Amino acid sequence: MNIFGFTGISYMSFRSIQMVIEIYDGIILEVPLLEFSGFLLFFPSISSGPIDRSRRFHDDWMRILPRAEYLDMLAEGIFKLLLGLVYKLALGTQLYTLLTICEQSMGRRDAPWYFAAGYAWLYGFYLFFDFAGYSLMAVGTAYILGVRLPDNFRAPFRSLDIKEFWDRWHITLSHWFRDFLFTRFIMKCSKKKWFSTRLNRACAGFIVNMGVMGLWHGVTPSYILYGLYHGILLSATEVYQKKSGFYKKYKNRKLYKAVSWLLTINLVIFGFFIFSGKFLELLTA
Repeated sequence: MNIFGFTGISYMSFRSIQMVIEIYDGIILEVPLLEFSGFLLFFPSISSGPIDRSRRFHDDWMRILPRAEYLDMLAEGIFKLLLGLVYKLALGTQLYTLLTICEQSMGRRDAPWYFAAGYAWLYGFYLFFDFAGYSLMAVGTAYILGVRLPDNFRAPFRSLDIKEFWDRWHITLSHWFRDFLFTRFIMKCSKKKWFSTRLNRACAGFIVNMGVMGLWHGVTPSYILYGLYHGILLSATEVYQKKSGFYKKYKNRKLYKAVSWLLTINLVIFGFFIFSGKFLELLTA
């Protein structure tokens, strides 16, 4: 079943769908075969992203870099590649070892609750260093080849709310869904007058958007629940930030930011616990 997994069918689909939509919208007027093939099959990102955009790739495809600019890009690419190796092979591997030990302890019937909490935190940081490490290696390799593949992570655990988290975590995926699903769903809602207010449309859009993202990861209950969980969190954040006088009054205070960060990271870690499948296992045990 996974023999063709290396081809990254879903990531090629994202790139292809982006082009089809923008051709339909009249944004892309021509598709040279060689450039399209290079964009679709660009090997550093073919299996697991980051998800590039064709018009951004076009600029790199058509441009001949000056020697000095390429040398700077080469140095940055090598740095990203080496940092990605440290993330994935050093930190990610060590976290996975600790995760395995914690999972074995959590499997005991008399295991205290903090083993589950420890597993959730270890899994969240393992997921970050493993995937961010791969993404850095892909971006670094692309830089070495003269292509500025977009970064996929930007210090996500510094986020002060869930909306900011999704602007820092798996950026190319979340922005793709924002541009080609969420925004179009909102436009459709406005045209059809499905909801009475912009806030209601936004809340529905977040749930639909994240629900589909959860399904993209897989049709297992854990992935679907993960998507809906984040859709509800994004909706709740939107309502709170738009309606709460408390938020508007205190949002720039240091203490408020500290509490907001602490709440956000714990909500994010619990989401990773759902994503791992262990949450539903514990519920049904």
